Amino acid sequence: MKNLLLESHCIFPTSDIVKTANFYERKMGFKAVQFLDANEPHICQYRDTTEIILTKM
Repeated sequence: MKNLLLESHCIFPTSDIVKTANFYERKMGFKAVQFLDANEPHICQYRDTTEIILTKM
């Protein structure tokens, strides 16, 4: 059976979005897209059909 993450869309506030994004990439296989110059800086993480949005606290 193939292990997939399915249909999840979560928003996690964190004090260091770059460090947290690196963790998700290294340990869990997510791919990051950074939007650090936006009015509300954030990083979107993608894997399978799951998206996690990291925002600054």
